[in-house]
Amino acid sequence: MLYLRYFTLILVLAVSVKNSLGQQATDNSVQIDELLKLAESPAPFVALEKGRIAESKQNLQAAMSELDRQLMRHGEGHASAWKDYLNWSDLQAQMESESPDRKVLSELARRFLMNHAGLELKVFTDVRQSILDYANALYYGTGTIAKRTYDSRLKIIKSALAKLKESHDEYTLGLLSEAATDLENSGNCPELVAGIRATFSKPNFHFEVSESFAKAILKDVNAVDTRPLCEEILGVLQRGTAITQTKFDVDFLPSRNSARFKIYIDGDTTSEQVGTKDLGLLGSVYICSEGNTCLVGEAIIDFDGKQMSYSNLAAGARTNTHIKGVDTPPLLRSITLNQIENQKSQGEREAAAKARSKFVAQIRTQLKDTLAKTNKRLKDGVRATTRRLDFEPKRFEASTSDDHFRVLAIVGNKKHLSSLQGPSSNIKGDVVTQLHESAINNGLQHLLGGRKVSMDDLRELIASFGVELPPKEEDEKPLTIEFPRARPIQVRFDDQKVTTVVTARQIQSGGTVVKDKLRITITYSVKSTENSITVESVGEPAIDFDVKNYTNSHGIIESVMKPKLDKLFKGKSETIRIDELKLPPELKSVGLPKISRLELKGGWLISELNMKSTNVAKSVPIKKLSKAVVVPIYRSVPIKPLRKVSVNTAYISDASFRVYDR
Repeated sequence: MLYLRYFTLILVLAVSVKNSLGQQATDNSVQIDELLKLAESPAPFVALEKGRIAESKQNLQAAMSELDRQLMRHGEGHASAWKDYLNWSDLQAQMESESPDRKVLSELARRFLMNHAGLELKVFTDVRQSILDYANALYYGTGTIAKRTYDSRLKIIKSALAKLKESHDEYTLGLLSEAATDLENSGNCPELVAGIRATFSKPNFHFEVSESFAKAILKDVNAVDTRPLCEEILGVLQRGTAITQTKFDVDFLPSRNSARFKIYIDGDTTSEQVGTKDLGLLGSVYICSEGNTCLVGEAIIDFDGKQMSYSNLAAGARTNTHIKGVDTPPLLRSITLNQIENQKSQGEREAAAKARSKFVAQIRTQLKDTLAKTNKRLKDGVRATTRRLDFEPKRFEASTSDDHFRVLAIVGNKKHLSSLQGPSSNIKGDVVTQLHESAINNGLQHLLGGRKVSMDDLRELIASFGVELPPKEEDEKPLTIEFPRARPIQVRFDDQKVTTVVTARQIQSGGTVVKDKLRITITYSVKSTENSITVESVGEPAIDFDVKNYTNSHGIIESVMKPKLDKLFKGKSETIRIDELKLPPELKSVGLPKISRLELKGGWLISELNMKSTNVAKSVPIKKLSKAVVVPIYRSVPIKPLRKVSVNTAYISDASFRVYDR
């Protein structure tokens, strides 16, 4: 059975809201005003409880001991390799120090945030979280630091909310996210923090596939299965060959809590067989026949955003048999022919029952196997990566309507914020994607915000996602960048352009250090045709410093970076053609959809693809289960007729259907 593979293909093209798609607040100022009131009259400052540092240290020691125990179960070599990778000795040194360094601890925790297989396991994530808890307890355990943080973060929050009330600004959103996180870590203003995260929590990613697109993929899919036949029908042993052709169809079922699909399987089995009945001393009866069995099956598949499951499996069958030749002992010929004629209908019913039983077993096996593999791929693929990086989506919902499968998500973990306005709900293409710039910016802030990163660190991080990087240049000088916490790399979608702004608090190249904030701006225009997307650089990469006084160190940094930026980005243009992408052949076989819309505006990237009307599956002749007992019998594969012989008898040698005269 191949149908689940093709159906999974439709789901994986992504990878709904429970009330309605993309409900958008018509007036967000009311919600922001409520938050401003909370910020103006916040809950009184509360210092961390005494003993919090000791408690968090004990928790970290316990988590480290458990990880050490688990690693040692696989041998000292295995444990030693992991500990080298995690800088274990440095972590132990911090645990033994009388004055542990919060910054060092935070940097050590980042070794547990790499996209390295295994780091998604609880034994690793427990250590990661315990390190961060201990670092926060050390920082906020001093009342004066916690109080200063409380005051400064409230000030940032009030300023950020006032700006965001006027218009959306990604940098301000990043500041607001970090300020709320600091208040949470210090144990203060839980109501305000919760209110901020609830208000700035509209979906920033939307993916949609139409039912007609799914049908277009499935309508030309034919699975062919050839296998030997050996079974007993009414006491007659049947041997031969059966060829089954299968067609598939899908209906989207309305569901707000999960995506729900009904799969239909239409099988047509054509067989040639020889039946043998041993009559003892009287000899044997041989019956040469053709069989045609019509099979129909159906099942419901649910996808809750995390895994797939199936239910309501059912199937039906009907068999029609055509006798091509009979060989009997002469004295029993008349009786045997009468029995064959009288029992033909009963034999067909028994054959249909056996075929149905086999068909159900086959579907059940394939459902279990395919869904298990799909769920494992979901678990070990994207979900495993997000757990390793502590970046599991705050919201991920799948739903179906009569004609569309939808996924809505907030890309970012529980601490990240997103747009005040969700995706549009009135775009109805065959394949629709809406991506808000906050989805990308949240990821970059999570990975790089507040970090001091060398080029080697950056290469290691990028390579962990399977991205092939150009080789390191021989004359490449060491370069280290210290990123700000909020929006270290910010992407903007507007006016059919993608603008990327890289901000550095401090940059060092060789012995030259610049402590003035630096910004690198790179802009690309995006154009599309029905079959392609063209991305072209606009102007030159720009390097700007916050301070007006241009110093020698600024010039040195600029002279090092500008040529490399120009080489990478200046005058670059690339055209991506849909028909040149490495897509599954099933997609290409039905005719690739055309780009009908590609828009970058107001922080959103919106793409819409539509099938040509000739490619859309308007109707697929799949027989529904309720009509299984009355469906017409038809033949998909022509049967080679047996050669007529005198006295209308034939012997068939094994299953090769060679015919010779008696």
